[in-house]
Amino acid sequence: MCNADIYRVIEIINRLARSVKIPVFPKLNIRMDDDLIDGIITNCNVGGLIYLDSINVQPYIDISNKGRPIFDGDLYDSLTGASNSVVAGEPLLPFTFNYTQILRSKTNLSLSAGGGLDKWQDIIRCLMLGANSIHLTSVIMKKGFQHINGLKESLNKFLDKNEYNTLLDLIGVSLEHYPEHFGKIKSRETLQVKTTLLEDKCVKCNICENMVTCNSFKSIPYNFDKNCDGCSMCHDLCPAKALVYDIH
Repeated sequence: MCNADIYRVIEIINRLARSVKIPVFPKLNIRMDDDLIDGIITNCNVGGLIYLDSINVQPYIDISNKGRPIFDGDLYDSLTGASNSVVAGEPLLPFTFNYTQILRSKTNLSLSAGGGLDKWQDIIRCLMLGANSIHLTSVIMKKGFQHINGLKESLNKFLDKNEYNTLLDLIGVSLEHYPEHFGKIKSRETLQVKTTLLEDKCVKCNICENMVTCNSFKSIPYNFDKNCDGCSMCHDLCPAKALVYDIH
């Protein structure tokens, strides 16, 4: 990208950040220009960075049909005849680890790592390399929301076995093994977000109580203080919009 394009993207991000009350997290892709990423880190008033996005690649070919491209659904362009495939999920994992280390060497912004995170061990690796949080997409699409419970159970066992109090204790522990320029992560003030119930709006549909990933709804009254981590999944499921954020 030329400098003018980089400045234009930075200005758009900053205008967005000024216009909303919640932190803005630009999403990075491994094919983004390095100068653009450095510009975002240096000149944008953002809450952090989130990565990685899926990667568009050329399509697979059909070896039983003289190597013709296998068109990939909605990505097929009927005007040009071109078709892209998408790399997502587990193949992105090495890039996610690499990006975590590169970004942490450049900035103290909050980092939210994703891309190929399927196993609890990979979540721990990202945290140890300096990510402040992780996000899951492809694995939930493949294995369902119940997979989160298995990950949480394994993570808790790891913490107990290795005498860590919380996952926060893992963040950046690997950095002491890297060159000095990686530095240490400065503590940043974060919002404590939990769900609360607007009882006058609740229609007793029990949809939230049937969720398999959150224990907040296992008893009545709902226990958000102990169990809610602010994921907002229940907000989207509630037909009456009776579940909202309580920000501390």
